[in-house]
Amino acid sequence: VERSRGLGDVYKRQTQYGLNIIRIEERVRAALSDKKLAKLLNIETGTPLLQIHRVAFSYNDQPVEYRISYVNTQHYEYVPSAP
Repeated sequence: VERSRGLGDVYKRQTQYGLNIIRIEERVRAALSDKKLAKLLNIETGTPLLQIHRVAFSYNDQPVEYRISYVNTQHYEYVPSAP
């Protein structure tokens, strides 16, 4: 099994698996990094982050992707876009 190299791979491979993503739902909220996230992201515990819950749906509202992302806005912007 080959590991995905990012979200772009998910959408590049959607036709390979017969998936058609027709709708995306995202919820964004402010969060603070806990000890585990701080270590993973190489930041201080308590650093403000954006927490993004995303569900992508195919036909008949069938969920085909679910993920939770954390964005450190000190170095990145969150710019939503859909395939």
